[in-house]
Amino acid sequence: MSDSPSIMHDKYHLLEMLIETTRTAYAILNEDGNIIEVNKHLLDILKCNDLDLLIGKSLKMFICKNELEKYDNTIKELLEGKHINNLDFCINNSSLLKTDIIWIQINAGLMENGTKKIFFIINNVTKNKSEDMKKYILEQKKRDKIKQSIARLRK
Repeated sequence: MSDSPSIMHDKYHLLEMLIETTRTAYAILNEDGNIIEVNKHLLDILKCNDLDLLIGKSLKMFICKNELEKYDNTIKELLEGKHINNLDFCINNSSLLKTDIIWIQINAGLMENGTKKIFFIINNVTKNKSEDMKKYILEQKKRDKIKQSIARLRK
């Protein structure tokens, strides 16, 4: 039994409200992997002011080179009907003066309603990654100091 148009309308607005209040970014791609819809939160992450620059393009243009194969495999898995949860990607965010590296985490799935569409939920996790990198660097520096101390003691 399918929902009435008014119930569908209410569900749509509830989903829209959830996305807006959680500041969740999303993108919908066609089966070729090209963007057919995004929201303003993804534009913010990508620091892109013009929606028209994204529509019809691939998110792949933002993916860091060392992550392109992972991205291609992810699209392939999604088109096979698999769901992707909490997968991190490094993206390049090219502005006029500099290139920022941003870490995003995606959850994604396939929507089929006559045509295949890939739905990405995207979160910016750069801050978390930055904290992890700081901790890693501090730990590495501690290890290096310990190794240096041991080497001096052995002399």
